[in-house]
Amino acid sequence: MCSSTDTEIPTGASRGDAPSPNPTIDANGWTRAADGKEVGGSRFRNLNSGSQLDLGEAATPYEFFKSLVTDEILDDLVNYINSFAGVVLQKNNPLKKHSRLHQWDLITRLDFLRFLAILISIGIDHRPKISDYWSTKSYMYTPWYSKQMPRNIFQLILHTMLHASEPNTEGKAKIEPFVQKLVAQFQRCFYPYEALSLDEMVIGYKGRFAHKQFNAAKPHKYHIKTFGLCDAMTGYVVNLLIYFGRHTAYIETQDRNSEHAIKVFNTLLEPFHPHHHIFADRYYTTFALIEFLRKNGYNYTGTVQVNRRGFAMEWKQQRLTHMQAVWHYKEDVALSVTWKDKKAKKPCHVVTTCSKVDYVTVQEGLRQVTKPAIIQSYNNNMNGCDRIDQQVSYYGAHDRKTKKWYKKIFTWILEVAQVNSHILHTLSRPEGTKPLPLAAYKNLLVDQLILVGAPNVMPALPAAAPTPPAKPGRKSVNPAEERLSGNRHLVDHDGLDRQCVYCSLMNKKKRSTYYCSGCEGRPHLCPKECFRKYHTDRVL
Repeated sequence: MCSSTDTEIPTGASRGDAPSPNPTIDANGWTRAADGKEVGGSRFRNLNSGSQLDLGEAATPYEFFKSLVTDEILDDLVNYINSFAGVVLQKNNPLKKHSRLHQWDLITRLDFLRFLAILISIGIDHRPKISDYWSTKSYMYTPWYSKQMPRNIFQLILHTMLHASEPNTEGKAKIEPFVQKLVAQFQRCFYPYEALSLDEMVIGYKGRFAHKQFNAAKPHKYHIKTFGLCDAMTGYVVNLLIYFGRHTAYIETQDRNSEHAIKVFNTLLEPFHPHHHIFADRYYTTFALIEFLRKNGYNYTGTVQVNRRGFAMEWKQQRLTHMQAVWHYKEDVALSVTWKDKKAKKPCHVVTTCSKVDYVTVQEGLRQVTKPAIIQSYNNNMNGCDRIDQQVSYYGAHDRKTKKWYKKIFTWILEVAQVNSHILHTLSRPEGTKPLPLAAYKNLLVDQLILVGAPNVMPALPAAAPTPPAKPGRKSVNPAEERLSGNRHLVDHDGLDRQCVYCSLMNKKKRSTYYCSGCEGRPHLCPKECFRKYHTDRVL
């Protein structure tokens, strides 16, 4: 991003050398531009931009989320999960004695809503392991999780059964159709304003994936690459394209030999009307791309690498002082500025098809800075994808390790859906109303998912958390009034080999097939000393 914090020139940026009365045109058709020179113009007249939802001010976070992740999408997911579970059960038949699969039962949409609520909560409340959320240790004990769903069932869905396609699909078909359904719903609920920003959106992943990327400059060096198109004003994601190498779902152009950038832009812009103004970085900017976008009715602004073909040849020889700008234009095509602020080692080159030679003064902290208008426009509109990346990273469950690349994409796209729904919620608030922070929005969404998914399960919050049991499940020690009373304590035998409760309390490892039939839970005990001591010792 081009920026400046220097204020040593309070009267404005240096205009560089003034163009000669008869400016020379280089071999690529570029020449120096004088003050006021203008190219292109905005023709965007879509008055229907913004939220397309008919939800009032009183609409809840769940209603906005449901507008994006619809009942139809949820039902498809539930069917895919149940179908894949059948394949897993058949593959593991007969089940091992202590397999978690014994606890599996077909899930419903309401079960999946509870699963989503826990998944969102896990993103807010980070812990080292999934099992820690069901821990009974006093410093971790959170009974809410176990009240919504047993640990084993949640882990079965997340680690084993989670599937967003038919069981026999391979490659990108495991996840791409699901992503496309969600993105189509994103577009139904919101139409972008004039300015759009296009950039990479990466999903950190170090596992096995044929199209995994490496870039040391990225926050996640190893990652799955996606191309995102965002509304520059709100940060709302309006289109996505996952990179699968030569299998990437590009929409073909008339020229099958088009460069990569043209294929990306053509695919992401296909659902939208012309006359939008696209902002992108130097990774994409080529003269061929600019001509392609102009031909199709779009304006473009982006930074440029100095050695790209078709641009001003003078760029390579220019030596600028700080806060100096030099303008070039190509008749009826584009305008460019070379700009160097005090901090930059090299000048920044920006090209646009819709602007003029002009300067603006902006307030940066306590200082006023004068810079080219193109630079300021680029800075204001290019951060759409960066903004969504930042918000997705705050409270996402997708940053947890997973071996399956498609599950990483699944949890990431659900996080994008939550951020998009939060943007829609913010846009629905009355003007002047303070927007709900993302964390508070997610907390409300979790509560409402539980109310819908399990209206009779969610308990009122206790005044103080109860002391957790030593172990989940069967009680290891019965209450003293029952254990020491004159109940008919009889030794019985059932053939099940389990740990002796009394030996366990004494930190010994002994097992017994005998139990007390008079105590609740039928605790297993060694039939001699342990049976007597368990029913006579007052302190255990």
